[in-house]
Amino acid sequence: AEVFRVMTHLVRGAPVPIPEPDDFPIIGYVKRAEIGRILDTLDSARLGGVDREVRAAIAEVQGLLRRCAASNRDLISFCY
Repeated sequence: AEVFRVMTHLVRGAPVPIPEPDDFPIIGYVKRAEIGRILDTLDSARLGGVDREVRAAIAEVQGLLRRCAASNRDLISFCY
């Protein structure tokens, strides 16, 4: 939670100034400089007792972050 939280990173607003949407989408981002530390934390997390669907969601986020790291890009998220 200290390194990465969905509610802190992926819904923290746009990374550039734009008008705030009235309702949706919810916008968030992870900067390139944050990705390595987040991946290290997620890779070392013990997920044995975690629900299968939650583990799948974590794996999906890890995949997105790995692609961003490999291409030296930030991650921007939109939630509808």
